[in-house]
Amino acid sequence: MSFEVRESAQSVALCVDLTATQSIANNVITAVSWNVQPLWNRGFTWTGGTTVTFPEPGLYSITWDLSYATGVGTNRLTYLTRSGDTLHRWGQTNITPVAGVTTRVVGACILNMLQGSTASIFVFQNSGGALNIGGATDPLTCEWSIAKIANVV
Repeated sequence: MSFEVRESAQSVALCVDLTATQSIANNVITAVSWNVQPLWNRGFTWTGGTTVTFPEPGLYSITWDLSYATGVGTNRLTYLTRSGDTLHRWGQTNITPVAGVTTRVVGACILNMLQGSTASIFVFQNSGGALNIGGATDPLTCEWSIAKIANVV
């Protein structure tokens, strides 16, 4: 398999955010539910929710950042799954929070996606109670950005 960057590779991109607060239960892996209205969209069909469907095959750069409200505990985790595969966690990041400070967690990966492949971002926390992400948690908006960087040839 080889990759080739072509002009059309840059024509597919999506960026969605999370401006509403989402409550994440203690010790429960939860899919992030993103806004309906994307920040920008080139080539994707996006209606909001937890899953993105890729419109065409290619190599994609995928990044996301999330803000957890302040709280105790030892884990603020995020990762990406592809097409419902729960055995592999791409871009997994786990941060130990600092007391009294909003915890920002960033994940990134580059994946070869087939047309119709899906991706979802998951989070986990163990503060001892429910903890919010997004919304008023941090003045910086939580975002998920996807850009096609190469065609697979």
